[in-house]
This record gives sequence, C-alpha cells and structure tokens, in this order.
Amino acid sequence: MSGSEYNELIDSLYRGHDVVFLHKGQHYFLEREDDCHNLYEVSEDLESANFVVRVDGKDLKERIDAFCTSKLFEGKSFNECYSAIDIVYVE
Repeated sequence: MSGSEYNELIDSLYRGHDVVFLHKGQHYFLEREDDCHNLYEVSEDLESANFVVRVDGKDLKERIDAFCTSKLFEGKSFNECYSAIDIVYVE
C-alpha cells in the first residue's frame, strides 16, 4: 500500500467502513463496532475468522490511533508495516 492509499484507508475507517487486508499472506478483517474495532485473522477462502484483538478507545480517533500504533503484526504496528499490506476490499 502506498502513502496515499494509507491516507484513503484511514479516511475510510473514520467514515465507518470495515476493511479486509492482506499482510504476509494472511487475510485480516478490521470490523468497526459502536465502541471498538475488532481485528480478525481470516481463512484463505474468507469463510471463517479467528478473533485477534479488540481495540478500544474513548472515541473513534483514539480507537483508530490505537489500531495504527499497536504492535499487532510480528512486533510491528500497522503504521510501521503498511507498505507491506494490500487492501483486499473496503465495505
């Protein structure tokens, strides 16, 4: 993902979209709930998912910031490894 794609993705998260992305061959689904974001590892066929982490915050900005800076991907944050991430789709 390029820097401009990253910015578009963050804008999509602020608008309430869910995202499926690929990192090192693993599909992930980031789902927005009313008071949190949930991250799931998704099977290759996109048919099943395993819960990874719940990202909380007092407001939407804090939740998105927490997701982007938490060390969730082999000790790296989304911000640190976004160039190795491919967006599959945004709902």
